[in-house]
Amino acid sequence: TYSDVQYKVVHKFNNKIDVDSQGRFSNISNSIQEGAETELLATLGKKTSLFANYSIVKRIKESSEDPAVTPSNSLAWYPAHSINGGVNYHYKKGEFSLSGHYQGVVNRRDTENDAFSPGGTPPVDPTLYRGSEVKPWYTFDIKLQYHFTENLSTALSIKNVLDKKYSLINNTVGLYDYQQQGSRFIFTVRMSL
Repeated sequence: TYSDVQYKVVHKFNNKIDVDSQGRFSNISNSIQEGAETELLATLGKKTSLFANYSIVKRIKESSEDPAVTPSNSLAWYPAHSINGGVNYHYKKGEFSLSGHYQGVVNRRDTENDAFSPGGTPPVDPTLYRGSEVKPWYTFDIKLQYHFTENLSTALSIKNVLDKKYSLINNTVGLYDYQQQGSRFIFTVRMSL
């Protein structure tokens, strides 16, 4: 059994490059984040192993080079909480894995929720289309693997087993976030010569 705890990790981002208010790549901000991560790895007998990790982060302060980007002392564009976990079971030549992923709420900057006029049209409120934040989400993945020999194996993976609808943040002015794929089935054959 192994456990690792890291705490009070401070990250500083100086001259973060992103798309500025004029649509150009630019140094838009400097920020300081503080967070912690913990991880647990465990083995149960010879056949089963487990893992879990949890991360938390918060923004300490931020300054901005771009007048259209209002500095924020609350975390934006990243989840404050994320959790991963899983179990792996071996039986003879077979292997079964189940893993889960959780991402907490992702906040937007206040300026990203302001109405804008695409192509000179009347102002549009982006929160009506994508919300004022990215909602939290979770997914589960399964993998079944069989080892015929040391050099030949096959596997079936099912990603996002519950077919959850979820998004990752689009941190530019717009009406959409990045929709992620639903359930996916992946069949693989691995052969070493």
